[in-house]
Amino acid sequence: YPLSTNGVEAPQQTNNFSLHAIAGVSYQENALCISGVSSLVRHQSRGLLLSGISNHVGQKAYGAQIAGVLNQVKGDAQGVQLAGVANVTGSMDGAQIAGFANVSKDAHGLQLAGFSNSARATDVQVAGFANVAKSSEAVQVAGFINIAKDANTQVAGFINIAKKVTGPQISGLINIAEESDYP
Repeated sequence: YPLSTNGVEAPQQTNNFSLHAIAGVSYQENALCISGVSSLVRHQSRGLLLSGISNHVGQKAYGAQIAGVLNQVKGDAQGVQLAGVANVTGSMDGAQIAGFANVSKDAHGLQLAGFSNSARATDVQVAGFANVAKSSEAVQVAGFINIAKDANTQVAGFINIAKKVTGPQISGLINIAEESDYP
């Protein structure tokens, strides 16, 4: 963009297939978008977004986003996000897998990160260092620390912190909770 088949009108176009040597801009992608560096979809994406560096979606994403560094969806993401560094969404339903961090308003499904996961409400969080959630419905597993207001199960190498835990709370050193069924 703007050196493309859609020219300066690319930000208003809906595509079923896009192939960009460097970066691409579109209003909507319906099936497959491949970019050497980055994809920018202003509205929503359906299907697969595959980029060497980053994918950015302005509204909603359905399907898979795979990027070498970053996937960013401002609205809801349903499906799978796989990034070398980070995934960032408004809310997520499916799986977020990142080398460093996953950040989501609500994460229904799996958040798996090399360093940290953060969500207001979540199902499963697995991180090398830390998990943070207001509400964890299933399990938090971290190499160092888990933090949640309400949690079902917490497993950490060093410390777990929660207000209320309804399942087991297991740590290498200390568990902190106002209420815990199985510390």
